[in-house]
Amino acid sequence: MEDQVYLCVDDALLRRYYGDETDLIKEKAFGGIEVSDFSNLPICMNSSRMGERIMGAFQEEKITPKSYITSADTLISLSVCCKGLAACFASHMRLIMQQSSIPESINIFPLYNHGVPMTQNLSLIWRKDRYLSHYAKLFMELLFRYFSEVEHIHMERKV
Repeated sequence: MEDQVYLCVDDALLRRYYGDETDLIKEKAFGGIEVSDFSNLPICMNSSRMGERIMGAFQEEKITPKSYITSADTLISLSVCCKGLAACFASHMRLIMQQSSIPESINIFPLYNHGVPMTQNLSLIWRKDRYLSHYAKLFMELLFRYFSEVEHIHMERKV
């Protein structure tokens, strides 16, 4: 599964940094953003594989992000974002899991890199030459069914 990466930012934080341009910026960003579009914002950076890809995108644009905090866990970053302290990056799966705790004031914009959606690959790997029990096969079937449904849930939103 390709897990889309999003930029999450509180509306008040956007207005603090972009003022009267906020609504215009949000309209443009709803269709997808590049890291350079919000380089003025303080950001919670991830010290994970996803964070390395995002940092690479910043480096390609020759931009140094205004790092507010760095965390290995996107749950911490998302918590800081929900308090309006900094923007953060989160995967589709993380947003689905935390959907009920994300305030309405959080804008969620799909992240792009050179016009292509930034994604993470999620894979289930097993050895074909090994016996799979009935329970393992059932578990895999349930996983595939769950992820195929999750893939079609749209997380984009603007306040």
